[in-house]
Amino acid sequence: MKNICILFLFVIITYIIACSSPVANIPTKRAGYYIGIQATLQKRALILQIETSGAINMWYNDTNNISNLPTTKPANPFSVKAENIKGVDPSYSYQNEQGAGTLTFIGDKKVIVTFRKLVPDYYGFEETCTNQNP
Repeated sequence: MKNICILFLFVIITYIIACSSPVANIPTKRAGYYIGIQATLQKRALILQIETSGAINMWYNDTNNISNLPTTKPANPFSVKAENIKGVDPSYSYQNEQGAGTLTFIGDKKVIVTFRKLVPDYYGFEETCTNQNP
């Protein structure tokens, strides 16, 4: 009987610890704009915005001049809330109803972004983006 009580207490304590563990958000030092230029004929630039809350926004701009890319979000960027991003620095994965992918940070200035769209028109990409913050 004593062993059963100890086991029950162990299970309860483990459950409490597991439920109270925080989700690892993207740290605020990673916040800012990252820009990656596609090496295709389309000359598009992927813009990744990481907010201080840990949420991300992604969109393409049709330009190849990195110096004058707008950093204003379009009406419908691909957005992922912080609670839909999991991982431990430097590697994170994300998923929402539109798509899924990964962010892998290389030092403080670069991130490899992968994305797979889960709704029509299906597509995927992998890009390396450079931090544009001073």
